[in-house]
Amino acid sequence: MKTPGTLLLIVVLSAASWVAFYMVSLPLDVPGTGVVCGFWLALVLLVKWIASRRAAAKKPERSA
Repeated sequence: MKTPGTLLLIVVLSAASWVAFYMVSLPLDVPGTGVVCGFWLALVLLVKWIASRRAAAKKPERSA
């Protein structure tokens, strides 16, 4: 992870998921929390990777 914003987003999404599970009376244990954090980590990094690929494809090439 290269930016604190990415880490913060993953923590917020993981915490929101934990609260959602807790509110439906299915609190996550330690392994479950790890799975949720891993899921959000993979999803956020995948979205960032796709966004960077799209931005690079749209950038016009410079001629020297």
